[in-house]
This record gives sequence, C-alpha cells and structure tokens, in this order.
Amino acid sequence: IDPHRAHALILYDLCLKRLKEHNGEVQQLLFPEIWDVGIEDEQLVESLEGYFRSLGYDITRLMRGSYNVSGVPAILGNQNALTGLQDILDNMRELDEAAQSERERCIAWTMAKNAAIPYGKTLTEEEMNDLISKLLSRPDYRLTPSGKVVAVLLNNEQINNLF
Repeated sequence: IDPHRAHALILYDLCLKRLKEHNGEVQQLLFPEIWDVGIEDEQLVESLEGYFRSLGYDITRLMRGSYNVSGVPAILGNQNALTGLQDILDNMRELDEAAQSERERCIAWTMAKNAAIPYGKTLTEEEMNDLISKLLSRPDYRLTPSGKVVAVLLNNEQINNLF
C-alpha cells in the first residue's frame, strides 16, 4: 500500500462530497496570504471561486489578478495555504474544453493529493490500521482516479518469490 496515495484516495471521496454539498470546513488563517494569479488567470479563478468555497477556502478579490486568502480547508492542516489553490488553477488551465465535465473530479483529486499525508511520513500502527480500514472499505481501492496503483495484493507464493 502506498500510504500517500491511499490517504489521497480517502480524502478524494471527502472532497467530492464537499464539492457536491458545498460545505467545506474552513480553518481561518492567523495571517491571511495574498495569492497573485496574474490578470491572464483572473477569469479562470472567478469561474472556480464556487469550487474553492465549497472546499473550504475563504477568498476575496483585492485587485485585478490578486486575491486575499484568509481561510483554507481544514483538511489541509499545516500545509501551505496557496499550494493547493495554485495546483488546482494549474490543472484547470490544462483541462481542455472537452473535459470540462471532469472539472469537479479533477479539483477534488488535486485537493486530496495536496492534503494527503506526505511521502516519507512514518505512521503509527493505529494510523496505519485506520488508513487500511478506510481504504479497504472503498469498492475501488486499488487505483487512484489518475490510474496510479494504490495497493497490490500478493499471495504467499508471490511474497516468497521476492526473497
């Protein structure tokens, strides 16, 4: 099991739910951050503003191409407030017109990857068990929405052949 991908897959479901229900939990920032997107991306940001709010971002426009970010989704924890926003914006910029119906899923997956436990983080046994339990409760736990492997099941013979 790839813990980062497993956690991202679990958070993906949560992000999709928040996007559909428009009820992302907001964590207010002690020190708001300025997000400069440039004038060329202002229209795209405006079209995504509802999605950002549904996830839990608190964003207000300051001036052309510049936004005040005073709240972030609670699932981000202590991660950088602007990284997730910028990644979503970058992915949406690359999404062609034919794939606009995939917008919600793409946004949810980008957010989930940013909020997931980082690679290399050591988990406690309790955290591992919780992660595995949640992962295995999904009907499609083996692959991410982008097609990357999350978990591989090996039988005893396959394991023995590895050594």
